[in-house]
Amino acid sequence: MASTEHQEYIQKKVNPILESLVTAILLDKPDDAVGFMISWLSAKAAGGGSEADNLRLRINAVKQEIADLENKLALADESDDNDDDVVDELPPPPVKKGPRGSVSAEAYGQWNKKKDYKPVEIPKSDEAKARIRQVLQGSFLFSTLEESELEIVVMAMEEVKPAAGERIIQQNDDGDCLYVIEEGVCQCKINKGLEGEVVVKTCEAGDAFGELALLYNCPRAASVDAAEPSVLWKLDRLTFNAIVKDAASKKREKYIAFLQGVQIIKDLGGYEVSQLADALKPSIVPAGSNVVTQGESGDTFYLVEDGALYAWKGNSPDISLLEYGPGQFFGELALLRNDLRQANVTTRSDCKLLSVDRKTFSRLLGPLQQILEKNASANY
Repeated sequence: MASTEHQEYIQKKVNPILESLVTAILLDKPDDAVGFMISWLSAKAAGGGSEADNLRLRINAVKQEIADLENKLALADESDDNDDDVVDELPPPPVKKGPRGSVSAEAYGQWNKKKDYKPVEIPKSDEAKARIRQVLQGSFLFSTLEESELEIVVMAMEEVKPAAGERIIQQNDDGDCLYVIEEGVCQCKINKGLEGEVVVKTCEAGDAFGELALLYNCPRAASVDAAEPSVLWKLDRLTFNAIVKDAASKKREKYIAFLQGVQIIKDLGGYEVSQLADALKPSIVPAGSNVVTQGESGDTFYLVEDGALYAWKGNSPDISLLEYGPGQFFGELALLRNDLRQANVTTRSDCKLLSVDRKTFSRLLGPLQQILEKNASANY
């Protein structure tokens, strides 16, 4: 009974977190995997006073799962025999005779040259494009895409409408696409041999499935059936690899290069810079907008990637106290002193800003507190 309860708990509570975490790691491929996982879980943790406890529990759960996976992989290396203890989320090897196959990311070289990607465009109405965008906005896989990249993905997606009970993905088949659910419910099933197929996960609107075969470059880890009439959007492997998979690594490289040009960030170590790059959230702010308002509480630190802004106080918007441009930052004072915003900051032009929340600011920029305080005292 306890075993069944444990399995149900893992499937409902632990697996969804681990699946998203593994996907994030494979998309980004960080040098410091443990640090990345802690940072990722920290960003996902929510709650008031219990936030630290929740995060600690999640980290411990991930550590335990990693230990379990390492033990199982060690056993797998000693024998080719399959058993029922294999974790469901690990893609199984192809069912065929001969040496056991390996699991790896897409590899390119003389024998497998990476082709120049030519965007696929499947005609669709503006209404269909809007529907796809709405679905993708709620999907973790596509959260790092720029507008131009998102447009390519939208145009490349193909609508699929499976009937109830129809098989969409077959376990052990080669994977050449992934699916995002707009409407309906799909069930992921693992073949347990004598037990038959067992439902291990249920996917609903906004969920994606089939991405692991593309990330790992391996056969399908599970079968997927439509539990009811559904509307899905299918994305091909080439577009996924060229746009989605590359977006995360390009974003990190781009932001690391940007941060290395910010004077104060130069005092941080390489690890902190890479962690900060992962945590940055981009936003576009139109000209004439107030980013910071005097007297309000502040919980965000801003870096200017592009554009111009200025600071002013009271009822004197025409009197500029400070000007901000690319590579400069603001908003640190309220976070350093746990105080209200001391000035307004308004955009002079359309701006691209990068921001981090209070928790990330304290964790990653804590070593710079004295320098930031000195800078704030001189400027404000």
